[in-house]
Amino acid sequence: MLKHGTQISDLIQVCVSLADSKTLDREIRAMMEVCGELKQHQASGSSPRIEMTIITDDEERIMETDRGPVRLTPLWKWLIREDKGIL
Repeated sequence: MLKHGTQISDLIQVCVSLADSKTLDREIRAMMEVCGELKQHQASGSSPRIEMTIITDDEERIMETDRGPVRLTPLWKWLIREDKGIL
């Protein structure tokens, strides 16, 4: 989890490969569960959207879920991203 001030802004999961559909389902399900719990505990009112990312060895795509998009990104690309201000 990454925070901006007191608000959680990002959920990050790391998995070498999501080629196995069972692994993909498990990782997405875990991300959705944590996101749901966090949204219940965030301060009421205008809680910002939580960015969800799964860092992988070489996969890149965006998966749409009922709680918002989950970005799958290779580690190398995540390390050189432009928005490093969150670290």
